[in-house]
Amino acid sequence: RLFHEVGVELFKPVSFKAQCRCSKERIKSFLATLSLTEIDELLVNGRLKMVCEFCNHQYEFERSDLMTLH
Repeated sequence: RLFHEVGVELFKPVSFKAQCRCSKERIKSFLATLSLTEIDELLVNGRLKMVCEFCNHQYEFERSDLMTLH
């Protein structure tokens, strides 16, 4: 009733699909935004483990791989 002078528009329904977009490259691009000090603080025994909270996929990186991001 608030906008009674404006016509009603119906749009085609859009179906949604839950799908994860994580990948090792996307994780690396995020890690490249961190400083080397921050990366060193995340390492455990020279390795960094990250888990996608959406699909539960686990990614592991060696220290040597991460130091080449900068």
